[in-house]
Amino acid sequence: MSKTLIVMGLIALLTACASQPQDAETIIRAGEGKADMLDFRDVVKYPGQITCGSYQVTSKWGESYGYQEFIVKGANLDKRPSQTDKTIYCSEDSQKAFEEQFGIAPTDKHNAPLTQFRKDYETLSLALEAYRADLPRYPTAKEGLIHLLASAHETPPKKFKESGYLKDVPLDYWQRAYVYEPSRWGGVRSAYIIKTLGADGKVGGSGSNADISSEYLEYLIHLDSVR
Repeated sequence: MSKTLIVMGLIALLTACASQPQDAETIIRAGEGKADMLDFRDVVKYPGQITCGSYQVTSKWGESYGYQEFIVKGANLDKRPSQTDKTIYCSEDSQKAFEEQFGIAPTDKHNAPLTQFRKDYETLSLALEAYRADLPRYPTAKEGLIHLLASAHETPPKKFKESGYLKDVPLDYWQRAYVYEPSRWGGVRSAYIIKTLGADGKVGGSGSNADISSEYLEYLIHLDSVR
């Protein structure tokens, strides 16, 4: 390979690596609309199309509310990232950060309880959304996931699907019922949480005893993208 081709390849690589922070700044500028001036600092690119940093909006009268942190995931801007978001997304090793945060390892198909949870969550969420589209609401905490079954009702609610929304409510890897928690406030990221309490059935723990929650799914999807 000629020196010219090598140099051109390096330039292309460096250009690609440098483009994401600029893209993040473009996304933020578009989101702020008519902001008079934006200052950025500590803008860093991470694996998986993640850019982290902070920015400050200054008006034409010189008013500013200081720097605020942000995370851009692909083309999506998060202006209020949580500490957990920053720990996992803004990391050169998101998998290690996730494992340390939640005690769950491995995070791939070799983790049978996690794999089953992800499959069951998809089944349950589809049923819950269909239920909500008909009623229209989610089951309450008292009603629980069993409320999705036709067999759970002597007199089904109005507009309830005659055959129900599931034939059976799936159990977790340890053959226990999933914990179902509707969001009290309607949910910022989700209107409900579904989780399993691990092998010991107790809150907390690590390894096989670690809780697995639908709140972690966005992080797991991110880990899938950076393997």
